[in-house]
Amino acid sequence: MGDPSCAGRLHLVRSAESGCPAHRLRGEDSLCARLIATRSLDEQVTGIKDLIADHERRIRNGILAYERLQRLRGGDKSSEAIAAFNEVKGDLGYGLLLKKYTADVVDATDEQIKQAALDTIPDVFSLFWTFRVMVASGFLMLLLFALASWASIKRDAESKPWLLRFALFSLPLPWIAAQTGWYVAEHGRQPGRSARCCRRICPPRRWLRATSGVR
Repeated sequence: MGDPSCAGRLHLVRSAESGCPAHRLRGEDSLCARLIATRSLDEQVTGIKDLIADHERRIRNGILAYERLQRLRGGDKSSEAIAAFNEVKGDLGYGLLLKKYTADVVDATDEQIKQAALDTIPDVFSLFWTFRVMVASGFLMLLLFALASWASIKRDAESKPWLLRFALFSLPLPWIAAQTGWYVAEHGRQPGRSARCCRRICPPRRWLRATSGVR
């Protein structure tokens, strides 16, 4: 708590040095953010707008991969066609995210691409509040532990009805902290999970060899 690099809220500011409208974390908060988000002292924390822009780029590459895969499956087994597909095949799963909006990935509109990129980002509002509920629950439990320990040492807990009521009403706090913590951990890492899922969606090499001749 005394580390000034972890103090305050993680503010989002515009990146002035790059001229890009992407949000960045302020320097004084970056150490705390890196420890929480990446468990590293030097790995950069990617902002939401940066993630969306990167995913949109990869979705567009995925459209090319899908189009070139269809060309291979259509019978074109030339080395040029295979090389063109290999250039973008890593993003094929991102292109398949468009299946939610259109049956024909190749004909996806810009609006559908942008919406598919937004789908890779978790809901910020719910994460904002569940994180704070989790932290508040933890601090309330610590406060109760400290007060109860002091009252036990002084042997006057029975003379403090407010403390007994506090203990009674604190019974749900461990469950609340556990559930909100689970939500933050699982829902909050959706961009990373989406990236891994997109890589899994990309057809396995054996299937590609059988259907298109790609090695």
